[in-house]
Amino acid sequence: MLLRSRTLGFTVVFICISLLSCGEKDSSTDTYRKSNVSGASLTITRHPKSAAYLEYDEKPDLSVIAYAKYGYYLSYQWYEMEYAVDDILTNATEEEISIEVNKLKNNPDDSQFRSAASTKQDCKIYAKIGQTVYICLVTSTSPDGRETFTTASDPAVITIIGHPLSYWYIADRKPFEYGATTMYYPYMQLNDIAYGNGYFVAVSDGGGNNRTIAYSADGKAWNIVEDSIFNDYGNRSINAVAYGNGRFVAVGAKGRTAYSTDAKTWIPVENMVSDTFTDIVYGSGLFLASSYSGLVYSDNGETWFAVEGFDASSISCIAHCNGRFIAGTSSGKIAFSNDGKTWTPIKDDTFADHAIVTVSYGSKRYVAFAEQYNDHAPSSYIMGYSDDGKTWDNPFRTNDIYSSDWEWIKKIIYSEGYFVAVGGNKIAYSKDGFYWYNLNNNYQPEISSHHANKPHYNSVAYGNGYFVAVSDNGFVNYCQWPLVKAIAPVITGHWWPAVFYRNDEPVNTIYVNAENTSFGDLSVQWYRNNTDSNTTGTAIEGATRWRYTPDAPKTSTVYYYAVVTNTIPDYFDVEPENKAASVTSNTVAVTIGLPEETAIETSDK
Repeated sequence: MLLRSRTLGFTVVFICISLLSCGEKDSSTDTYRKSNVSGASLTITRHPKSAAYLEYDEKPDLSVIAYAKYGYYLSYQWYEMEYAVDDILTNATEEEISIEVNKLKNNPDDSQFRSAASTKQDCKIYAKIGQTVYICLVTSTSPDGRETFTTASDPAVITIIGHPLSYWYIADRKPFEYGATTMYYPYMQLNDIAYGNGYFVAVSDGGGNNRTIAYSADGKAWNIVEDSIFNDYGNRSINAVAYGNGRFVAVGAKGRTAYSTDAKTWIPVENMVSDTFTDIVYGSGLFLASSYSGLVYSDNGETWFAVEGFDASSISCIAHCNGRFIAGTSSGKIAFSNDGKTWTPIKDDTFADHAIVTVSYGSKRYVAFAEQYNDHAPSSYIMGYSDDGKTWDNPFRTNDIYSSDWEWIKKIIYSEGYFVAVGGNKIAYSKDGFYWYNLNNNYQPEISSHHANKPHYNSVAYGNGYFVAVSDNGFVNYCQWPLVKAIAPVITGHWWPAVFYRNDEPVNTIYVNAENTSFGDLSVQWYRNNTDSNTTGTAIEGATRWRYTPDAPKTSTVYYYAVVTNTIPDYFDVEPENKAASVTSNTVAVTIGLPEETAIETSDK
């Protein structure tokens, strides 16, 4: 079986044919015995296995087991061949693979295979995203060197799949555009995001108008609260939002606070403090908010009380993790509280005098990130860890592993088995909090070189099966995890030129473009119909490329359209009915036949 698909700018070919040995082969019932096979010149009794892995999964070595005549020496050479599949789905075929394997056995220099690093029974997998075929040539040599035998293992197809948390998709930022655009900041500057009661809520700085709150059911399509009650004179910024006890609570500049039970209608609360709120979290039955003058708490977001007996004036971040509140300061100190009211400072020098930016809990550990402001040297960033939130450690200097890649972090959260960190123009993920991936990837390409069109992520939230990150300049990115259902792609363009046959030769081709809106492999299938309908046509055999040259019968009008499908790879445990989702293009009418002749009048003068 040959499955052809197109994924996020590259193509992955899924092959399962007898030639490629998708299962482990073992031609001997005594594979692991140590003695040589009597009378056999050279026999492979165990072949390498084909398999699929996520990009950063641990990958077991490939291996072969071979036997030769008594006294003969065995030697091994592994070879690999990467599949390069272009954008129009010109996939490798079983015949092509067979040809390359035969070339390798007969003349290695004439094949597309190249030598892999291993000359032993085992071979480490260094394959990149996509597919790589591995094969081992085994040679037996007589003691006097005069006689040799060579045989090849079955090919092992190793499929490497990029982790879905590496692929973030862009929400339409049109809703975040200000009514009257400005030269430098035409979009809302999104400061924070929270999820609850079926909605994501994002809050912003207002940017000179009343549009400071937005809500979305899925993180993709957003609606703006036009009058969010943070619209009095002066700074309108909403800096943070949290959900708990059946309501959202937002806090911002000049001590302003508001709450909402439906994310759409907001009710103002009398200012608890006169200075700016910087953060808010919910946990253990309480909302806890921080300001430049200290901490306040509330069980409903309406009536607030000040935390007494604790100097919270230098708090730089707050979090609720693993059943307790954690507060970090701008001088690298941490305090914890079980109820949000009584706090215990920790005497710990893990973070030196670095400002603690964010704290999270997952994988049975607390993770905190700290930095020194206005200093961008690698040594200015520290990632600390704790098992209980009280005793912290920095087992390795962040810069020892990742150099200056840490300078961008603004927020870390944990959900569905992974930490996710956002900030700057980067998003990264980690299973254990120690080793992070995609630190160097830019998820949102710049629309222009102007700084107003660069994303600078400020926060991230999880809900309804999606991580959603918000940024300056109206950028919102989302990522489905775990994968439970394929999402239909979006058709981004058609090319329907006039198509007809002249002298029985086709003049033009038609094509369709599409983009994924969630993780999966894109494929296309063209259809023809005798009526102008894109629902009742017949699939055209072999028409599975993004361009297609019509082949309708002569003297007729035929309608063509394409169905683009997003399919989640078999590697992921998704119910069969949810593995694929499709979108259908418009139809294009193709009239076949020679154009009528046109008479040309002439006259003698």
